[in-house]
Amino acid sequence: MVLKILDTAVNCITMQVACKDARWVRIYRADRVGGAFEEVGVAREERFVDVADLIPGKTYYYVAVGADRYPTQDELKDTEPVEAQVPRAPCEKRVELAQKTEVFEVQVGGYVDESNAVTLGPEVYCPGPNSSMPPYDQVFEPNLYVVIENTGETDLVNPWLVANGQRDWWSVETMAKEAIGERDLDEEERMMALWQFVVDEVYDSRCGISWYDDVSDPVKLFNAYGFEGCIGYAIATSRLGEVMGVKSREVWVGGILDGHGRGRQCSHTIFEAWANGAWHLLDTDQMVFFLKRDNRTVASVADLARDPELMSRSHRNLGLAGKDLAEKDYYSAQFKNREFVYPVNPGAAWMQGDGRVQQDTAQLPPSHTMAIRLRPGEKLVRYWDQVGKTVVRGRRLHPEVRYSNGKLVYRPDLRNPLALRGLEQHVNVMQETFGRLPAVHPAQEQRVSRMIWKVCSPYPIAGARVGLSYRRASREDGLEVLLSRDGEDWRSVWVATGHRASACVDLDWYLNPALFDWRGDWDPGWRVGPRYEYYVQVAMWAGANAGDVGVDKIWFDTDLQCATRSLPSLFCGENYIQYRDETKKKRSVRIIYGWQEEHCIKPPDIPEPVFPDDGAELDQTDFEFCWKSSDGNGSQVDDYHVQVSRYPDFRWCVCPTFDRYVSRTAYAGKTRWQPQFAGLLNPDERYYWRVRARNAHGVWSDWSRMCAWSFTRGS
Repeated sequence: MVLKILDTAVNCITMQVACKDARWVRIYRADRVGGAFEEVGVAREERFVDVADLIPGKTYYYVAVGADRYPTQDELKDTEPVEAQVPRAPCEKRVELAQKTEVFEVQVGGYVDESNAVTLGPEVYCPGPNSSMPPYDQVFEPNLYVVIENTGETDLVNPWLVANGQRDWWSVETMAKEAIGERDLDEEERMMALWQFVVDEVYDSRCGISWYDDVSDPVKLFNAYGFEGCIGYAIATSRLGEVMGVKSREVWVGGILDGHGRGRQCSHTIFEAWANGAWHLLDTDQMVFFLKRDNRTVASVADLARDPELMSRSHRNLGLAGKDLAEKDYYSAQFKNREFVYPVNPGAAWMQGDGRVQQDTAQLPPSHTMAIRLRPGEKLVRYWDQVGKTVVRGRRLHPEVRYSNGKLVYRPDLRNPLALRGLEQHVNVMQETFGRLPAVHPAQEQRVSRMIWKVCSPYPIAGARVGLSYRRASREDGLEVLLSRDGEDWRSVWVATGHRASACVDLDWYLNPALFDWRGDWDPGWRVGPRYEYYVQVAMWAGANAGDVGVDKIWFDTDLQCATRSLPSLFCGENYIQYRDETKKKRSVRIIYGWQEEHCIKPPDIPEPVFPDDGAELDQTDFEFCWKSSDGNGSQVDDYHVQVSRYPDFRWCVCPTFDRYVSRTAYAGKTRWQPQFAGLLNPDERYYWRVRARNAHGVWSDWSRMCAWSFTRGS
């Protein structure tokens, strides 16, 4: 067998496999010259990607053998290995923690991070394949990985990292707290803060996954996915609003047959919030809302049905991301024909423990949290990149969809008594802390020995593998690996052959719903949701002697799907990282951050506002905003971003018309801009505006100084 390394990254090693006459090939890996090899997977195609617990900076040695049998260690060591080094992050910070709550600092250099490298998309609704939506564009990502590892001797309960006080989305309560911040908001302001929070942090991909993973839960939507369609957005926004003190409801628009069950046949779902004695439409999916004739009050669905021109006088195409279009009105026909209903129940759909979909017309599903328990030696790894492990079926997913992969890695030392504490259950098991016998083996022969581990994650499980090194003296001795989704119903997934070997059991096809496996006729594939836990059982039985069969090593490598924007990101400059957990006993925790820095590409200079200048009084409400052109610092300036707000902190804009990429308007390429629609500013109010520039590298400048202006009486 011939192996060739094609690519290496911090989270995977890609290799080419020349299978020759073999149908399948087993891939083995050692972490040092002359070290023991362990199987990391089976190559069924010419390309194999190793993602199993790779440590940045470490060199690994690979060999490939035919899959018809398990080779001995001597046979593997006689094969010439192929060497591959996992690249280490250019910058890395390691911190050892022992307190329940600690804060540490991370200094990041360079000029580019998420704050100035992101341009939202798409410009037009639903341009992608199968009506899916492309993600935002980010030209550079400094963050590579973050690790939380339990290096102590007690379970680590609910460890969590928050970077710079942002994106503490552990529960719906912490999300609500972040959306409100330290501000004292009235009823209407809470409603707007809710809309802005959702629009800023998730984007529309129209995957249609709400019905089989309860993406209508805001904690799952924000932490595990970061993308969905209108149904998930409307319900998730309502649930988050409930905790924020915002009364809300759903509205189903277009093609409505029945508003009483959850089997909807509408073309769009919208969120409405109650404030100041009225309802207000806030579309978090299409990122828009519309003002009434007073240019202050957000209109309701009923308002738009009575006065459809409210839609035609304001921007209505995907908020900031959307392009100005002369005729693009998504709601007008449905509202004119009054094709909308208010569903009478607050219910939704979610997965039960047995994999069935629960649909309830009386209650919302239980809230998710990011709770996790790490056993001694277990670690949670989250990467900002992905290796293609997703729980969403490919044909429903835009090829450029943005998500991340993470890992739960557990390698218990079976000769350490702590290892038995990491089991859910063990029966007829003897542990050897030293000596020549296997680390764990049956306590009595002629009797089944069982060890059961549970793997539990707050993120959806996109795949997993279990590796073990075992011994088996004769055919009278047996060893088997079984899998369960609930700890009760078990399925055999592997049976030992040979006498002494290393094996890797791939569980992707059993755990990932995108791969269509383990389905009953009662449960079509699209209705089976991702797993957040699974159980592995190792069953052993000894024929003549109890020590003739056993396991020396075992490891669990679980792939996770994460929402990229939910991760505790580092930004250029000083970062303050807060760690917390709920462990009651003594703890020992290792945190590792890995990142890269961009020192060559610089942001453009900050543009200088010209008109209206700060403190100006204007005699007309419709005019062009003007500013001086910026230097691109090595590349041409290709876009500007203008915002107009009633608030000096720009907490949200007057309406989506006043939050625009100039390149997506009729003023593309110019240093001036006027809203597409007139008459949206009031003469008796004070407004604020600012502008920033983007160069051809896709990097934005900081915001310009804020300029406040008002209108002369009678303008």
